Amino acid sequence: MFKPPRPKIGIASQITSIEKHGNLLFVVIKKPEGFSFLAGQYVTLRLPSLEGKSEGVCARAMSLASAPHENDLVIAMQLSDSLYKQEMQKLSDGDLVEIDGPFGYFTMHETLEPAIFLAGGIGIAPFRSLLLAEKANGWPHDITLFYSVGHLENAAFLSELALLQNNRFRIIVTVTRSRINEKFGVTMESGRICTAMIQKYVSNLPDNFCYIVGAPLMVSDIYCQLCESDIDPRKIMTELFTGYE
Repeated sequence: MFKPPRPKIGIASQITSIEKHGNLLFVVIKKPEGFSFLAGQYVTLRLPSLEGKSEGVCARAMSLASAPHENDLVIAMQLSDSLYKQEMQKLSDGDLVEIDGPFGYFTMHETLEPAIFLAGGIGIAPFRSLLLAEKANGWPHDITLFYSVGHLENAAFLSELALLQNNRFRIIVTVTRSRINEKFGVTMESGRICTAMIQKYVSNLPDNFCYIVGAPLMVSDIYCQLCESDIDPRKIMTELFTGYE
């Protein structure tokens, strides 16, 4: 098994780009020299401007949406009224942030069994990292991505990921609060992700590794459904994105 890189603490780096689209914020940070990570890992992102203002508010765990071979670190977040998110929106190109990491084991399995990716909202972030790494490695796995969003305008990275589709990777977008729009060139469904929907597109569920990222209730619900469908719990990886329910 490949050993994850050793985490580093308090690495200063500059923001190179920060853009707001609807209720989403995309932050590009210069990758520090010598910093390495595995696709699917996360970092703790600390805002020096919040140091001392409120205990525990200056840092948050953030999944890396960038792949290890890319030159910058990409982070995507859903905005909220939290002090951290409000301060993040005030930052500009050239501002300094501090990074701890990388952390986590939400990484691709090393065998060649197929995979099902199940993303809710901004939970798509680590999947961008995993998918770009898969592309760089020649698509060693068959992958089906189910991407659940309330409104299509909040579907981060969808246009980019749609262009990656091939005979080993396809996307099914599930829309829960608005009408279906076919302009993205992906398969569309209405409603929440469930095993019945998954089985429309994936045969032999127990043969797949399953990766789930999203709000805790969504992750818990899908996890239970997959276990009831005879998938070995050891083949189900989860990551919780809190604060959005």
